Amino acid sequence: MTNLFSEYTIKGKTIKNRLVFPPVVCFNYAGEDGMPTDRNVAHYLDYSKADIGLIIIEATCINPNGKLHKTQLGIWDDKFIPKFKEIADNCKKHGNVSLVQIHHAGVLANFAPSEYMLKDKVVRGMTKEEVEITIDEFAEAAKRCYKAGFDGIEVHAAHGYLISQFMSRSINKREDEYGLDKSLFGVRIIEEIKKKVPEDFIIAVRMGANDPDVSTSVEYAKKYVEAGADLLHVSTGFAREIPADYKAVDEDYHYVANLGILIKKALPDVPVISVFGIDTPQMADELIKRGHVDFAASARGLLSDYNWLSKYKNGEEVVTCKKCKSCLWREDGALCPARLGWKK
Repeated sequence: MTNLFSEYTIKGKTIKNRLVFPPVVCFNYAGEDGMPTDRNVAHYLDYSKADIGLIIIEATCINPNGKLHKTQLGIWDDKFIPKFKEIADNCKKHGNVSLVQIHHAGVLANFAPSEYMLKDKVVRGMTKEEVEITIDEFAEAAKRCYKAGFDGIEVHAAHGYLISQFMSRSINKREDEYGLDKSLFGVRIIEEIKKKVPEDFIIAVRMGANDPDVSTSVEYAKKYVEAGADLLHVSTGFAREIPADYKAVDEDYHYVANLGILIKKALPDVPVISVFGIDTPQMADELIKRGHVDFAASARGLLSDYNWLSKYKNGEEVVTCKKCKSCLWREDGALCPARLGWKK
């Protein structure tokens, strides 16, 4: 029976188990220059030493003007490659397959597909030239990740950032091809990345499956796969609402995790990561055993205890998330109450 400990091969790269450490931004670890610090390297070293199959490095900006936070990591210049290589080398040394999530914040960084009112200010719409430049910036960022030694990248097309803004009817009011086909921006990014990296370089896409509804998201997913996406990591988009056509497959799992299950049902031959509310190794294991998806990602679970899987395998007690009202990793991971005082 396939379970959490089963291997999976993508593009000739064997992932040793089905557990994913998803991209979680380490706020205030890096400086405002976007360069990874020794603290970033040490953070991912901890995870590379843990028994985790797939590690996705946190949202890494393709342009200094596209940040979601002033201390966000960057990959917009070749100067970033050596420090990122330290992270990639650690992952390879410890047998993890590793990706970098490449990202642009969009409206939060004063760029939008079309003019948009954000609270009390108007964010202008991007020109056609800016759209084309941004597509190339994503592709160049992916090429730098390859040069740094990573196994692939994850295109961040979820959570209300730039690509998911293009996918959203509520913000993308463009009248050109990027408005008529709301998946086109993401499709073009994937196509341009494929031109600049080797064939065995993994291209993953983190996408929402609720904006505007599940059925449209399935069509977006199909287009991304046709363009060259090898792996889909399913979450939410610009919208936060549960779509009218949503119906849970498995009530044991959160709505967002069920979105991943629904995408997998629609695209059975495509590897899919499900995420959100998978708080224990037992939940992750059962998700795979039931055949719902190919990979289980746990953010809070692994932030609380990066030895989550090895402890589960050995029958040891796992340190669990304390369910803080606001996750203290958003301020600094050292403040996490689950981490304070526990032994590695």
